[in-house]
Amino acid sequence: MQFTIRRRLTETATSRGVLHSPSMEVKPLMRRITCDQDEFEVPESEQSLSLAVSAASRRCPDLEAFLAACEKSDLPRRALPAKWHRWQQVALHLQRIAFLDLPAQEHLRESRVASDDWNDVELVLAFDSVFVWYHWCTSA
Repeated sequence: MQFTIRRRLTETATSRGVLHSPSMEVKPLMRRITCDQDEFEVPESEQSLSLAVSAASRRCPDLEAFLAACEKSDLPRRALPAKWHRWQQVALHLQRIAFLDLPAQEHLRESRVASDDWNDVELVLAFDSVFVWYHWCTSA
């Protein structure tokens, strides 16, 4: 998992011209992805999804630093309930949109849930050396 996220983050940095040569050390990056309703199978669903993904680095060595970088330090410290009912939806979105394979819920290092409503889900996940901020909502 660590190799996959670092490779993708490196490719993103390279495509933007951030890295100047293959011999340079990988600079820490945070990918931010925002999707509107047209990214979903049913555009009329009025869904939106925002993500921030980062590998652990000097800038984001732990979840607190990642949250600060995302400007989400005020998220509550409520952990995901065991066998959370939306886990498959989150895993599907992360795989399809961010090309990130989410492990089984019991393999999370840490999690926080800001909202878990039928029309609004916001959470932060830490697993392997990856941090993810996830916010999905719909107005339908």
